[in-house]
Formats: sequence, structure tokens, C-alpha cells
Amino acid sequence: MASKFICFDRADWNSDKSQVTSNITSTLKFPVFVKPVHLGSSIGIGKVKNQDLKDLENKIEVALHYDNKVLVEEGVENLMDVTCCLLGNENPRASVLQESVFKNDLFDFEDKYMIDGGAQTGKAQDSLVIPARLDEVTTKRIQETAKAVYKALGCCGIARVDFLFNKQTKEFFANEVNPMPGTLYHHLWKASGLELDGLLKELITLAEEKYKQKRETTYTFDSSVLTQLNGAKLKSTKLQ
Repeated sequence: MASKFICFDRADWNSDKSQVTSNITSTLKFPVFVKPVHLGSSIGIGKVKNQDLKDLENKIEVALHYDNKVLVEEGVENLMDVTCCLLGNENPRASVLQESVFKNDLFDFEDKYMIDGGAQTGKAQDSLVIPARLDEVTTKRIQETAKAVYKALGCCGIARVDFLFNKQTKEFFANEVNPMPGTLYHHLWKASGLELDGLLKELITLAEEKYKQKRETTYTFDSSVLTQLNGAKLKSTKLQ
């Protein structure tokens, strides 16, 4: 599923802040999250819990400090943060699911990389639940959705898809795709039965397979169109 969102850039904001905030408050349900579009690791992300326009504007200003484009999206309540890794080219396979545990309003930079060595590195064991505390049917649905997202975006080799899961309604949302997950998320592949040396070997094989496919595709097209256009330009110049 997809949550509602609004996206705008710095020019939109500087041109008419009141129009942007009015669009947000009339379209989205609060709480909302304000995110720099092109940044990762939760840097510059803020949560606005209610229609506090001053707080909303402050969070947008922070996001625009890090990026030219900002995304504001409806928050998912009763939240479980779920991660699925994928490995493969045309037919990827999914890892077991990881649940990331955090105490603040969002899974922030401190949780991901600093506290106890960081959950994203696989070191902060108290912040990780593997496999995620989900029933078999929900787990399968998330894994299949992760595969569909991977294929739709044309990913290859390895990637990570993060999901937001509402524990009350059982709805889940694909939140982010990372086409080159840090540390290759080897801790999650290890939990899935694939050790680091095997993961590296498989990645090399996948890269060779992709290179071979690339070699079988023609990326050039012989045509005299540019020569003809150049000739026409010369003739036009002579007429002048």
C-alpha cells in the first residue's frame, strides 16, 4: 500500500510558504513526517504530531537545509519498522524479516549507527528482532511485495526494502529502497542461512551474469541522420 504524501522543492517553499502548508494541512492527516528526499540514515527527518504550523514550518526549514526537495507524508501509527533484503537479478530471493526496535518518534540516526554500535550494522542486538514478530502469512506478503518492488525498479545484485507496519490494522507500506545497503546487511543474510563468504561469492556471480546480459544487448544504432542534418545546416549557411 502507499501512504499519502506531498512533495515540493525549495522554489515552491520560497515562493508561497502559506500555500504549501495549507496544501499539507488540508490534504494529509497528522501526524506527518517531513523528509529530505535525497538523504538517508534519517538525517533531517522530523515528526509533526498535530497541526502546529510553526512546528511544521520549522521541520520543513530543517529538511530544506539538507536538500532542495522535501517529502511530507502521513505517519503510520502503532508502528513496527520492518526490513527485507533481496538478492538476485530477474528472480530475487528474500531474506527473513528484521524488526528494528526504537524508543523515540522515529528510527533515527543515533539508533541506526551510534547506540550500542548501531542497529543498521547488526551490532545493537537489543534493537533487533530477527525474525520479525509477524505471523507467517504477513511475513510472506511483505517478502513478496519486496520482490515486486525490487523487480519494478529494475534492481539487481542486492538491495534492501524497508516497510512500515501498522500493528493494529495489519497494513504495511513500502517506505524506502536502498540499492546498496551498508554492510550488505550480512547479519540478516546470516540469519537467513547465508554466511558472508557465500554472500560475496553469489554477488560476484550475479555481477558476471548481469555483465553477460549487457554484452548481449546493442546500445548503438548506425544512422546518417547527423550527417544529413550537418549537410542541411551547411547549405542553409551558404544561402544566407
